[in-house]
Amino acid sequence: MLAISRILSVSSRFVCFEMLTAFLAAGCGGGGSSGPPPAQDFSLSVNPPTLTMTVGTISPPVVISVVGQNGFSGAVSVAITGLPPGAMVLPASTFALPAIGSGQALIFIPPTTPTGSLSIAFNATSGSQLHSATLALTVTPVSDTAVLQEVSGQA
Repeated sequence: MLAISRILSVSSRFVCFEMLTAFLAAGCGGGGSSGPPPAQDFSLSVNPPTLTMTVGTISPPVVISVVGQNGFSGAVSVAITGLPPGAMVLPASTFALPAIGSGQALIFIPPTTPTGSLSIAFNATSGSQLHSATLALTVTPVSDTAVLQEVSGQA
């Protein structure tokens, strides 16, 4: 009878140990939730990231892209800053893009713009979120090989 009670005592301790181990494992991340879901967000990019233009010309299309992340679905407002005086951009310097999409901008650099390097910033906001992308712009003078021709209205 003593042998049976020792076996039962050892068995019950073993069962209690297994239950305690399972309880601790569950309480230490062994089956609970993994925390809050990742925040909704978006990324912004500009292509091309670098551009060289001659004064008095219009740029090729600059593509501004937004990619929503973690279920982001809001509209994004894009503002363009850092343009030289007299420069124009189409669309206007502030425009909207969808959560997943892109738009194009054309930039006109007036002939009076000093040559050199500029940094054009594309700042995108949606609610309290802000992301920026930069276009490195090099402005060059008109080529020495340019030739002016007079065109008469006579045939």
